[in-house]
Amino acid sequence: VTNYLLEKSRTVKPGTGERNFHIFYQLVQGADTNLRKNLGLAQGADQYPTLSTCLTVDGHDDGEDFRETKQALDDVGVPANAIH
Repeated sequence: VTNYLLEKSRTVKPGTGERNFHIFYQLVQGADTNLRKNLGLAQGADQYPTLSTCLTVDGHDDGEDFRETKQALDDVGVPANAIH
């Protein structure tokens, strides 16, 4: 698990071709319908205007990245009920 420090300006308004809060894109694209519903999330990142500056990144599959993140959390011992 890697931590990133973000400059405040990049968090509020990322530059062209940049994204912030990568896990949110992963969650919206990778979570099943039930989890998205339970969390009150839309069906895709395009439903969030503030995220629309860069919805995808070449070479990254947000759905697959979400599954890998969930597996990494499981690998380090985070309980399944905390991961959803």
